[in-house]
Amino acid sequence: MADVTSRLSTALADRYVVQRELGRGGMARVFLAEEQHPKRHVAIKVLDPEIAAVLGPERFLREVDLASKLAHRHITPVHAARDATDQANDPRSSSLMNLQQLPLHADMP
Repeated sequence: MADVTSRLSTALADRYVVQRELGRGGMARVFLAEEQHPKRHVAIKVLDPEIAAVLGPERFLREVDLASKLAHRHITPVHAARDATDQANDPRSSSLMNLQQLPLHADMP
């Protein structure tokens, strides 16, 4: 996990401070980060690089486009999407989307 977190931190250092992993699912991991401008906590969803290699970024970007059109109190709004490829063009990098962070609860990991 630390390797993924450090690569993500390096790739996004110009805009975010990645703090920790919040969770993971079958296709992606979600990280807590602080956006530098405007100052706010966000969740960053990162597509698993192995899945990205098989599916390509198109499916993930389609999810971003669809989710950005939805408005509901139980759906986290999408603020931005970008490729997290770092300066060294690390092939293990993948696409991501930046989500608004929901309020943190004391019982969250």
